[in-house]
Amino acid sequence: MLSSILSKALIPTVLAIFCFSNSIGAEPSHQVPVLKLKQTHYYWGESEVYLSMQGIRIDNRGRMHFSLVAAAPKWDVTIYRTDDKTCVHETLDQFKATGVVSEFLVKKHDRTIESQAKEKTDIKVGKLSGRRFTNARVLFEYIPLAKYAAPQVEDVIYTVYKLPTNGGIPTKYLKRLHGTDWLSGFQRDGSAKTFITTQSVDLTKISPDLFIPPTGYRVAKSVQEVLLSKDNRDASGDLDVFFESNKAPKKSQ
Repeated sequence: MLSSILSKALIPTVLAIFCFSNSIGAEPSHQVPVLKLKQTHYYWGESEVYLSMQGIRIDNRGRMHFSLVAAAPKWDVTIYRTDDKTCVHETLDQFKATGVVSEFLVKKHDRTIESQAKEKTDIKVGKLSGRRFTNARVLFEYIPLAKYAAPQVEDVIYTVYKLPTNGGIPTKYLKRLHGTDWLSGFQRDGSAKTFITTQSVDLTKISPDLFIPPTGYRVAKSVQEVLLSKDNRDASGDLDVFFESNKAPKKSQ
């Protein structure tokens, strides 16, 4: 009788230890091929990005220090941060509809610029084949993802970056800006703005566990709560409007 009670009591503990060791300390049972990029986005800053047919992972090393993961077959998206142990979960459709941050912070560009380009060139991005489109105002380079990642990966990339993808992943995007800036009201002088650059591209292998969200994190009320650390969140409650990702900026009266 006592032995039975002890066995039942120990089962949850054993399972917890097993789950922890399996996800953190154990050697992965197998690895999957991925495309690993180190990129710098004009708003997000530096990120490490892992793309594959099995999933996507973005580790932001820049201003927000968040991680994003999504994995086949459901492709639900989880954004989390390790310092606060907070996370938010959304279906891929919800994620595409609401985005990450509002148009105040990251303006959405057209998904494709092929129709705007006058010169199209095959290039090498690292050791991989890429494409370059240019005209008088734009220089755009990208890697087609057909060989490397699932279509849902491009959905996530476009939703986060809000930059052209042409069905792949953007590796460089420069554009000359003209007219009046809608936010500042200043007249643009036609100088080129760099929206994204790529420092390295590698083909490697990782454990598919890296596409799986962590367990035991507190589910936050919103994406913006996850993006801001607790210290910054306490000091910037009045900035919530900028992070309301499903709202476009109001036009001036």
